Amino acid sequence: MCLKSGCNRQRLAITVASSYTTTASHFYSLPPARWFSLLRRHLILTPLHKFRHNNPFIVIIPAPAIKIHLGSLPSRLNFIIIFLYLLSNVLYCTLYLPWGGSVGPGGKFREPTEAALIAEFRGRTGVMAVVNMVPLFVCMARNNFVGQVVGIGFDSVVHMLAWAVNKVDQAGWKGLNEAVKTSHFYQVGLMAEIALILIAVLSASPLRHANYEFFLSVHQLLVVFFVAGVWWHLYIDILPQMVYCNFAIAIWVADRVFRILRILRNNIRWRRRGLSCSVAEVSPLEGGDAVRFSVELSTPFKYRPGTHAYLYVPRIGWWQSHPFSIAWSSIEESTQMVEMTQTPERWEIQNSTPTTATPQAATVHFIISKRNGFTKALYDAAQSAAATADPEKPETRCALKVLGLVEGPYDGHHSFDSFGTVVLVAGGVGITHCLGYVRHLLHRYSEGTVATQRVKLVRVIRKSEHINWVSDWLEEILRMPLCRRVHTTISGNGWAGRGGLVKVHVRRPEFETVLEKVVRRRVGATAVTVCGGGAVSDSVRTATLKFVDQATIDFSEESFTWYRQVAIHSFLPT
Repeated sequence: MCLKSGCNRQRLAITVASSYTTTASHFYSLPPARWFSLLRRHLILTPLHKFRHNNPFIVIIPAPAIKIHLGSLPSRLNFIIIFLYLLSNVLYCTLYLPWGGSVGPGGKFREPTEAALIAEFRGRTGVMAVVNMVPLFVCMARNNFVGQVVGIGFDSVVHMLAWAVNKVDQAGWKGLNEAVKTSHFYQVGLMAEIALILIAVLSASPLRHANYEFFLSVHQLLVVFFVAGVWWHLYIDILPQMVYCNFAIAIWVADRVFRILRILRNNIRWRRRGLSCSVAEVSPLEGGDAVRFSVELSTPFKYRPGTHAYLYVPRIGWWQSHPFSIAWSSIEESTQMVEMTQTPERWEIQNSTPTTATPQAATVHFIISKRNGFTKALYDAAQSAAATADPEKPETRCALKVLGLVEGPYDGHHSFDSFGTVVLVAGGVGITHCLGYVRHLLHRYSEGTVATQRVKLVRVIRKSEHINWVSDWLEEILRMPLCRRVHTTISGNGWAGRGGLVKVHVRRPEFETVLEKVVRRRVGATAVTVCGGGAVSDSVRTATLKFVDQATIDFSEESFTWYRQVAIHSFLPT
């Protein structure tokens, strides 16, 4: 982990792009030192057990046709961090306990009595239970300033959050027998402990995936009881550990305030007639598995590729929100377009150096795949609205219009501006994570502010109709000036864009073969990113590991959903 700054990344990309010669690209493409390649292959990028990381363990009960979700494994590096975190808690609670007497400040415990041991251990576990609330609430916050500073993705934060909850729960067990007394001090402590036990039980992967909306509502209610119980428990005796509880509550309140401000800024308009809220248009997509969700923002926000936002649709999900990748945005920006010419050694900018202001997103679009709960209800409502139109007149088909609030954007830590070759792999609706990067890299390349020379986009889908989910956006990419260098071929019944046709293969993708060709033709350092199902992500990770000692390759992943793979299409600017 290293500190990241948007300005530093931009400056690095511009520096690399301005001095990108054939010799320089060869230098950046060279593999790293052997010890570092081994470290990445066996520790940093490798899952805990063999090659399975994001692909969850699922038990299928055939008779009632029930799938039980058992969760997934962390990477080896994440496991080491979690293990050290748990080990530190154990040491804090057990180190220098009065096992042999005469231990403690001024020889406080001179006789190794059982009561002395219990009292000291109970005090330590109680302190650690409250102290662990701080990292717990830091990881829980959507406005995670720690993740923004060090560039930690959402998946890593979730792993730490789960284990922090587990550690707080274990630390509170020792005081459970005291909580049955009549004292308010123990009663409110018991209330907090019961709430935390229920949180830990209901957070188990099978129960959480059985009904996510129910889990979310109960989880939020239990958190309120837990925090109130802990605060009251500390307040009754004015314990010094109350400062940690107050700090955790302050983090929670600040996160809620920032979220409300984001919602008001993105969705509320002030007019002479009063307030108006954003209205979302929801249209079912071809293939019967997803909808397009479009919202015009009242105040455009700074759009970065790879970001996601939380959507509120009170008509469907009441107060609940759900995260989705921002697939596309109608951008308003004042960056200057420049022309570039190629010399034998480098690309040269012909016009003055352009500005590199972050684009402003005025309208954001999401592709929401139908699953269970909220997404299914939203899809059914959109289908009902579309069914009212005349089937013989597609132009009369109207979209569902509902009150839709956008909270975001979040994440977007990964930047590929300084990589000469970029490979983006999308599984199903994971294409929403990759499209923004493709447009960003092509646009910035025309300005001379990125080092990227080659981009490859691979998408894995279940049905050929799903290609049309993003066909208009792909057309817009193909119409970009730089895309005149894209060579496309006709193969099968694919989607026909103005700049050419997308190549379709009805088979399982061989990611090792794809990456082998990319590595052989690479320009500079290579970045590989994947967003899709667990099986797709793990396959791409496994294929990438085979080339870490042959070239400079950086791997990143975003996991929101997973899909069965039956087709692949590619888009290759050269």
